[in-house]
Amino acid sequence: MSGVIFKSCKCVNMNKSVLLLKSSGAPQSQDAEDAYIFELKDLFIPFLVNTLSFTFFALDQLWGFIQHPENYSGIILTSPRAVEALKIAIDEFGIQDYETKLLSIWKTKLIYCVGEATQRNALSTLGLEGVGGDTGNAATLGSFILRTFPADERKPLLFPSGELRREELPKILSNANLPFSSIIVYNTTSSPTLEEDIKCCLNSSKGVDYAVFFSPSGVRFAIPVLQSLLSNLNCIKFIAIGPTTEKALESAGIRVYKVCPEPTPKSLRKILEEDL
Repeated sequence: MSGVIFKSCKCVNMNKSVLLLKSSGAPQSQDAEDAYIFELKDLFIPFLVNTLSFTFFALDQLWGFIQHPENYSGIILTSPRAVEALKIAIDEFGIQDYETKLLSIWKTKLIYCVGEATQRNALSTLGLEGVGGDTGNAATLGSFILRTFPADERKPLLFPSGELRREELPKILSNANLPFSSIIVYNTTSSPTLEEDIKCCLNSSKGVDYAVFFSPSGVRFAIPVLQSLLSNLNCIKFIAIGPTTEKALESAGIRVYKVCPEPTPKSLRKILEEDL
């Protein structure tokens, strides 16, 4: 099943299994390894299940905005998917114009990012150096934007996002009268193989000791699947990648075992190592 990536543990005495319920990252080479699997595989048995599926739209309109960097003070990118939407729009409608004319202008703008993966993808796929990647969630990024946005800047920030985005960041910006221009460019749905992939992990010889959730969307789609497959979820320790996902798990009636201090592979490894 292509939706599950499994790595066996090399350590005989440390064999707890970790179910990573996250969306796949930016397109990688076939041999590229997920950063969380790479970080955990020497101490644990990690299973990576692609939880979400995405559909992009309104990319012609997005390209129209990208063509006019003079109209914006910068861009807000709250997920790798927002970066992907920009990349698809550029590739489809004007890669040559972007690389020869527009990129140099956008490089002078503020590129605000949530999470290290988003900031890393913005640089590798768009050529844009982002800031704020260590904020970890949209609400914290909002505070960072308020501290760093130039007081004399009147042009809006371009804000491409998905239809399931949370409203903390727009509220923070609106309450501060900080201008931004929103455009919805992708839908989020459950991976078509989610139930099959989770069942594969649960039925493995190791079972599942920990389930790590990376987004409220992942909670929305994966928790009902787990509830349908298991009569008792207390056999699994649930970990949230950050406070927003923690709230989503709690709202779903799930007891959260731990929350990562930072949304990074090393932070997850550190809290898992506490149980060894």
